[in-house]
Amino acid sequence: MYEKLFSPVRIGRVEIKNRVAMTPMGVNLSAPGGGVNDDIIAFYEARARGGIGLILSGICRVMDGTGAGKACQIAARDAGDLQGLGGLRDTVHKYGTRMFIQLHHPGRRVRLGVALAEWQARRSRRPDWAGFFS
Repeated sequence: MYEKLFSPVRIGRVEIKNRVAMTPMGVNLSAPGGGVNDDIIAFYEARARGGIGLILSGICRVMDGTGAGKACQIAARDAGDLQGLGGLRDTVHKYGTRMFIQLHHPGRRVRLGVALAEWQARRSRRPDWAGFFS
């Protein structure tokens, strides 16, 4: 009855094992200040284990400060973020699931509360104020 739904499909050069896709949603589970952590990996891994063919991530910041849409979202700001994103990729690939990252900058819709929350999260992790603004 659902043969087509569970048949493979190609998007460009990427083969998807089935046509079941998880659309983007803001779960706010990533590391404070942006980045991949165990919570977000576990969240996406559970969906991949469940048989999803394609996961579209929640918003992924490309810049800190006013470039943050949420305080706890994945990040692709620079080469330093690639290790975490690579681990996330490898985790969902174990189940044959593919993942597309939704790059995001809030533009003029930036919320100062998010920038403030990010600053507070960093402050709580850095009790030594020397070097905080470097």
